[in-house]
Amino acid sequence: MDKVEIERKIQDYQYALIVYEYQKNHIKENLDTTITVKEIEQYYKANLANFELKQNIIKGRFIKIPIDAPKTDQVKKWVKSEVNEELKELKSYCFRFATLYSLEDSIWFNFDEVIQNTPFKSIPNKIEFLHNNRYIETEDSNFVYILKINDYEITDQISPLQFVQETIKNIIFNKRKVTLVRNLEESIYKNAKLNGEFEIYN
Repeated sequence: MDKVEIERKIQDYQYALIVYEYQKNHIKENLDTTITVKEIEQYYKANLANFELKQNIIKGRFIKIPIDAPKTDQVKKWVKSEVNEELKELKSYCFRFATLYSLEDSIWFNFDEVIQNTPFKSIPNKIEFLHNNRYIETEDSNFVYILKINDYEITDQISPLQFVQETIKNIIFNKRKVTLVRNLEESIYKNAKLNGEFEIYN
């Protein structure tokens, strides 16, 4: 590669950096970051086929506690409860004694991630397991594992909106970015053409 070629590549790189910074500032100044619930719902309904589940998901509660932890029988009762005071007791107990826990039963979770590193991982047929179980407990030599399933969706079904809404937000956000950049490029081209300020290189 000769000196002229090297200098040309350096100039191309500098130009690319200038264009990138210009686009980034344009996006920062003009991008509408507000995404409404209605927009998310509309995108979801229009693209249902794109949101087919690739994994089983659940809503529920999961607790992993040392086998010698106190009041394990009480914990099993609290896990099944919907009484606010008992749920507060459960949360307090988990904070003090649980090795791992999730009590946010209104949120969808990947089932495989929940049961990772537990005896539940060896379940031979997870779909059948989800169909037939709402409360399960087991243990190994070190821990007690408690799983309460409130709801589930299985692989190949359409994802619940709640499970994919952050993904949809990012898609809408990125589409807006692409549109802004495209419109900017078209505007620059039209103005340059109008004023005779560009050249075409072969």
